[in-house]
Amino acid sequence: MLTYRGLISMISSPNILLAGIMFSMACFRNKWSSCPFSCIGLIVKFKRIIFFFCEYKHYFRLYNYNSRMVKNRDADIFLSILDSAKKRFCRYGLKKTTMTEIAGDIGLSKASLYYYFPNKEGLFKEVVSQGHKTLLNEFEGLLSSSVPAEEILQGYLEKRLNYFREFVHLNALNLESINSLKPVYARLFENFRKAEIRLVGEILAKGIATQDFQNLDIAYFSELFIAIFQGLRHDVIIKKDTINITETEYSLLQKQYESALNMFMKGIKK
Repeated sequence: MLTYRGLISMISSPNILLAGIMFSMACFRNKWSSCPFSCIGLIVKFKRIIFFFCEYKHYFRLYNYNSRMVKNRDADIFLSILDSAKKRFCRYGLKKTTMTEIAGDIGLSKASLYYYFPNKEGLFKEVVSQGHKTLLNEFEGLLSSSVPAEEILQGYLEKRLNYFREFVHLNALNLESINSLKPVYARLFENFRKAEIRLVGEILAKGIATQDFQNLDIAYFSELFIAIFQGLRHDVIIKKDTINITETEYSLLQKQYESALNMFMKGIKK
């Protein structure tokens, strides 16, 4: 038997209370009760309250399901856009890539593409940011390994060189005059450079802690390390009219990397 206290306890829950309000509104419209929230009215029409409550839960579940479906679909489209844009930017650069081409690559209308990214510059920034995040995560993985610091530096340079080859057009943009870049791009590349310097500094600190490296000025040598290899990459780009690295040029750059690393290590090892 439903008691007054039991009824009060049931209607105190948010879901039942909402259902009760919905039911009371229906009662009011249909003149079932002169007092929408009277206990007698609720008891008499309790089955209808449960009916409203069940309907409410059904639609709530349906809404959540549809929301998840929309979010998953949006996430898939978002990743597809980034993948298409990355291929276009890496092959043709920022200036020669159009939003129409990116949308066409994945069967998306231009209007739909603008729903996700209002302009090409914003899309470019996201592609570069994702590339930077991926590379930095790989660097962090190297740093957390138990291999010696010298091998970590070698692994870092291998990954950095592969990234340069894949994103050669983006690296070319990085090396343009800072004044010709929008501030957002300049900050993007500068923040990445600072992150690289920080990670190299942590690698050097690890080598010092294991007594593989001399006690040195970590801030100075980590920035020097980054500047050396950035200069080698710059040298490849600045000599070319079109940014397409041949196998010969890439092999030469690898050798230069190895020679520069050997000279650097001789200067810091005990």
